[in-house]
Amino acid sequence: MNTSNPSERTVTRNFLKLGLGEMVARLLAFAATIYIARVLGPESYGVVGFALAVTLYFSWFTDFGIEELAPRELARDPARIRDLAPSLVAARTLIAIVCAAGLAVFSLTFLPQPEAAVLAACGLTLLPVGLGVRWVFYGFEAMGRVALARGLGELLRLLLVIVLVRESSDIVQVPLSQFAGEMIAALLLLWWARRHGFEFSWHVDWKHIKPIFRRARSLMLTALLGLVIYNSDLLILRIFRTTDEIGLYLAAYTLVALLANLGNAYSSSLLPTLSRLDMTSGDAHRLYDTALAHMFTFVLPLAIGGCMLGNEIIQMAFGNSFSQSGPLLQILIWCVPFLLIRAILRAALISRGREDKVFRLTAWAAGTN
Repeated sequence: MNTSNPSERTVTRNFLKLGLGEMVARLLAFAATIYIARVLGPESYGVVGFALAVTLYFSWFTDFGIEELAPRELARDPARIRDLAPSLVAARTLIAIVCAAGLAVFSLTFLPQPEAAVLAACGLTLLPVGLGVRWVFYGFEAMGRVALARGLGELLRLLLVIVLVRESSDIVQVPLSQFAGEMIAALLLLWWARRHGFEFSWHVDWKHIKPIFRRARSLMLTALLGLVIYNSDLLILRIFRTTDEIGLYLAAYTLVALLANLGNAYSSSLLPTLSRLDMTSGDAHRLYDTALAHMFTFVLPLAIGGCMLGNEIIQMAFGNSFSQSGPLLQILIWCVPFLLIRAILRAALISRGREDKVFRLTAWAAGTN
């Protein structure tokens, strides 16, 4: 007998669509990463990894917490898409253009080559973030479209990488390929969002979106502090160590990032459903408990297996030149259970409008880090 309630089935169905799509997309990205690492070698791979780590801060600033907050608003009132979506996309696109231009000017002025060119090219990936409307589909719980667009984008990126990156001198082609794949995914979702009533416009109606940006500000700051926890180690390595050592460290982080993004897909499936449920009914509590149980059951065996087989996984994926990354993976893999459980806790707090608590807790964690 099926004892799960409709909300649990909705979350499971959405996660299977989004999670499987995310897994396919991440496996394609993983294949591209392995290819890039093997062709470029640890040193050049470290240059790319450092540039992407820096760009992530600008990416989360461009998003401005909208991808987490806006789905809650649409889940509660779908009719708001006509007022919110066009102005939010236009505003974030303008932010992306400014950030990309600033990043290019800074890198080309102050950084040596090839880091300057790679970081400037990475700035282009901010444009798909600004144009992104994944949050529209999250709000309407239409996860299949997000999964399909993400998969097609990563497939294009992989094909471009294989064609364009043949030796270490092709290092700038790596972020350009990523930009092309992410832009295709963003444009597909923009096209499909028209079925939900979205019409793109460069006009920004601050009256409608100012309250959203004000409330999303804490989520944006939370994301930036989360990055301090997640990748400040790479920035510190860049100061005190070599790009070769950054490349070795990034190889170990690749599997961690793959699993962490799967957890983010699950929390994205969970958030709109939790937002619609009344806490006093008990359904939200049962859904929350079930989500934690599912995630804990999933991640603990992965962490144990990754710790035991870390050396073998690195050797098989990246080759002998990255053999020193094995012991790093055996340690870093234990971040995964905490990252994935944290994603569910974060979704639960945001669904109840407690962005302030998420921010304070993340600030304490970042300060400790």
